Amino acid sequence: MTEQPTESRMSDERKIDYQFFFYKFFLKHWYLYLISLSIALLGAYYYNWYTTPLYSATSTILINDNKKTGNAQDLLAQMNNLDNQGGIDNEVEMIKSRSMISKTLRRLDFDVTYMLVGKIKKSELYKQSPLLLRYDSLSFLIYDQPINVTVTDSNHYEISYTLKNSSETVTANHLFDELVVDDMGKYRLEKSQRFSNAEFGDPNYEKRDFMIIINNFDKLIDQYSRNLKTEFVSKRATVLQLSLRDPVPQKAGDFLNMLMGVYLQSGIDQKNELASNTLTFIDDQLKTISADLDVSEKNLERFKTEKGITDISTEAQAFLGSVKSYDDRISEINIQVSFLTYLEQYIQEDREIGNMSPASLGIADPLLAKLVTQLNDLQSQRKSQLNSTKPDNPIVVSLDIQIQNTKEDLLENVKSIKDGLNASKAQAESQLAQIQAKIRTVPGTQRELIGMERQATIRQGLYNYLLQKKAETAIMLASTISDNRVVDTARASYKPVTPVPAQSYTFALLLGLFIPISFLLLRENLTDKIKDLKEIENFITIPVLGMVGYSDESSSLVVADRPESQIAEAFRSIRTNIQYIASEVKCKKILVTSSTTSEGKSFCASNISAVYAISGKHVLLVGGDLRKPKMNDEFNLSHSLGISNYLIGSCQLDEVIQHSSEVPNLDIILSGPKPPNPSELIMSERMEKFMAELEQRYDIIIIDSPPVGLVTDGMLFSKFADLTLYVIRQNVTRRQHLEFIRNLNREQKLPRLGIIFNAVKAKSLYYGYGNGYGYGYGYYEEDRQNKKKKRV
Repeated sequence: MTEQPTESRMSDERKIDYQFFFYKFFLKHWYLYLISLSIALLGAYYYNWYTTPLYSATSTILINDNKKTGNAQDLLAQMNNLDNQGGIDNEVEMIKSRSMISKTLRRLDFDVTYMLVGKIKKSELYKQSPLLLRYDSLSFLIYDQPINVTVTDSNHYEISYTLKNSSETVTANHLFDELVVDDMGKYRLEKSQRFSNAEFGDPNYEKRDFMIIINNFDKLIDQYSRNLKTEFVSKRATVLQLSLRDPVPQKAGDFLNMLMGVYLQSGIDQKNELASNTLTFIDDQLKTISADLDVSEKNLERFKTEKGITDISTEAQAFLGSVKSYDDRISEINIQVSFLTYLEQYIQEDREIGNMSPASLGIADPLLAKLVTQLNDLQSQRKSQLNSTKPDNPIVVSLDIQIQNTKEDLLENVKSIKDGLNASKAQAESQLAQIQAKIRTVPGTQRELIGMERQATIRQGLYNYLLQKKAETAIMLASTISDNRVVDTARASYKPVTPVPAQSYTFALLLGLFIPISFLLLRENLTDKIKDLKEIENFITIPVLGMVGYSDESSSLVVADRPESQIAEAFRSIRTNIQYIASEVKCKKILVTSSTTSEGKSFCASNISAVYAISGKHVLLVGGDLRKPKMNDEFNLSHSLGISNYLIGSCQLDEVIQHSSEVPNLDIILSGPKPPNPSELIMSERMEKFMAELEQRYDIIIIDSPPVGLVTDGMLFSKFADLTLYVIRQNVTRRQHLEFIRNLNREQKLPRLGIIFNAVKAKSLYYGYGNGYGYGYGYYEEDRQNKKKKRV
């Protein structure tokens, strides 16, 4: 029964596992990590040196959330204040829109970039360039193309450029402030306030080379649209943070400040447009009412003069007061209906409504105000999209559909409001008719006077009402401020956000470690060959009797030719371990086998035989591979007679036994000529007689059998053996064979199984696992010195 490992032993094994993993994937291949880390860190150094640093600028702006109203009264108050009804998301998209960024860039003059050309890299001269390019018209072929300028002296410069789709470089010399007309266009290069005649007049002054780039405006808009980032500082606040990265921190800050200014001004302009449109409508109404009022007053004055009337009776005054209240109500309704008709006409004619405010004329309908604002927003978005796309663009088509649907909803709402106003007007007219019936009881002259004064009063009331609305709108126009405001102006970082040397070197360090270990793990998983002893120990519990080093000697009998070599010491250690593993039983017959060919089975069998013979034992080496004989190559013996001859009865035992000329006490029986039925011969009674007689003559019998993984002959020899040495060769035996070996041991098909790990290269050996297996590396340095002496 296999001894169960104790907890401390299992802990030691786990510790050894970690040590082995560290050795196998790190210490053993240290040079790979050194090379990888050196390349990665060198790459990080050059990346930090040559990469243009980017600085980050940030600013914050407070956006008024007009959708957080709680009731209809709040909504009505907002409409009376002409507030924008767009939500927070709409405002954010407005800030990021191409139209907003386009207005910002046009005000900042970012169309021309000036750069100082150094020996290693270029740096942008934002607001610090000694040169200024002024142009009237330019060829589109020069946009985004580098224009190289060299200042030759304080009055002259040399310019060179290459137009797109052309391989010819144009070079010319000009005077500063000289108007130039050439293939590039019509332009002049001027001196800025930073131009120093003394510096550029000095022949030793080096900073003379500049690069000018005329930016394509559409590409410039796309660039800033991509780089502009927006996010709210918290989920519960409406403070929006704007950030932008640029090689020049001041440039990024100027852009953000200008963008916020343009955005706030656009809100003010929108309110001003609303108020201006309202004033236009009021002025039109005032002109008409003013003319009617003049006519009414003149008619009233003429009537009083002709009739000689200075006043009317108290009863007539009472009737006139009652009529006035209803007339005022009807007049207000007429104004509102007039405005709705005006709005309805605009919509039906597909004209832009221009931010009209129904609330400013007393139409306090929340849905109408919302639909008007929504329609205006959609029309503004469509107009903005048409600046960069065509009408058949899917986004524009979608906006057209939304505009049409909103118009239909708006027209339906206008009709509903007009119906309500007309109903109110009909009720007021009904009340007015009752009073007019009472007025008919008044004498004719007074009744006629009441009618004329009534008309004059109506017009005067309307005129005063419109004057009041005009004054309110004018005050609002003069005092308009933005609903939103800047919280923090743009502030640029002092240090670049990219590249960050610490991050670059950290990434390079991780990458330098990741690449080698990934390569080693991938190689480990892609191969199915056994590379380390630990793989054997982790998979099977069969004892490993020894490890034999890789031999590049011409002779296979290393034990006899070089007894002081590390391989000879390994076989002596195997001999000792065999005695320990079989100490309780007599172990005379040893079977040496393997899974497949080329694993060093015959090499191990020959050297184990030799090491026993050298110790004084009478040893017989039996070549049991009847299908593929090989041992005659190692001992230079005749292959004419062997086991196959004896088993078919063509010769006697003494005739097939040959004596080794190299190793005393070592006899050898070769396999002989290849028979047609080797398995049947091994299973014959003559084979049992053969082994019984040999056991009487020799102290140790080593059987070199065929690979058990290929043919059954090796399994047939197992019944004659006391011990089985299973040879596993490094980088030859496959991992799947370990399962085969484990099954053989579990099913006890091979007696007293032990492992020999063969052809192990010293540089692949983990020394922590060499103890107890007799590898004998104390002789390795001596072997190396002997090899060097032989080469001299």
